[in-house]
Amino acid sequence: LQTGQRSNEAHFYLGQLAELSAAPGAAIENYKKLVPGIDFLAAINRMANLYIQQDQFELAREHIQQLRLQYPEHAIQLYLLESNLLLNHEDLEGAHNVLSEALVESPKQATLLYARSMLSEKLGNLTLMEQDLLEIIEQAGSYTHLPLPTNREVYI
Repeated sequence: LQTGQRSNEAHFYLGQLAELSAAPGAAIENYKKLVPGIDFLAAINRMANLYIQQDQFELAREHIQQLRLQYPEHAIQLYLLESNLLLNHEDLEGAHNVLSEALVESPKQATLLYARSMLSEKLGNLTLMEQDLLEIIEQAGSYTHLPLPTNREVYI
């Protein structure tokens, strides 16, 4: 850490060690020190889960929301992460609202459209599900390669 090289990797592994040592506060502090790069999103996910284990669900969400503002280039992944946290917390409506908010900023983003369409189906909103899926299909006609979501991108 003193050399400043590979600090992301070092903080990620220090966070994991702290988790194994039952020191969630230390783990969270190490995960917070990561910046975009390798292990960044994994660290945010681990940190959010640690907050949740400590009954600090809203703090986990607030931190993800702050990171979206700080790192807008990762906003889509962070919206998906927050939506997944809400799903795991059995808040389908909240997860749907987060994805709808994300689509205001990125209205044509296929991964967000697909994730929201799957949630819309679970919520019984088949009209919105169809609308989102038709948008994805329409995009497929505009591009030679449609960036369909992978299991790593969609947590639903």
